[in-house]
Amino acid sequence: MLSDERSLLKPQIVSAREFLAEYRFQLKTIHVTISIRFYRRLNTGDIEFEQSHYILTPLDNEPNMPGTVFYNNIALALEEAVNGFAVPHDQAIGRGYKPDESWLVPNDAF
Repeated sequence: MLSDERSLLKPQIVSAREFLAEYRFQLKTIHVTISIRFYRRLNTGDIEFEQSHYILTPLDNEPNMPGTVFYNNIALALEEAVNGFAVPHDQAIGRGYKPDESWLVPNDAF
């Protein structure tokens, strides 16, 4: 732990985290840039992420949300984030739906 992080580990402070990385990508058939930001929780060391969009295909009733909140490392979190887009995307195409930008729902909290 860095010495400057200690100032954030006080009982009055909650949810302190450090920005680690940001990745951007597009799905091959939908040309909207998706951003994923990764953070490390200072009190636990767990990794979490935020995403700029969610995917909502015609097969879904609600946008696809990550199943896990905290991860041991960025690689696991990135895999979950990417699969959260790729799997529903491919399933909808496999069922005959044509990809559309409307499948990507902006995350207003991003």
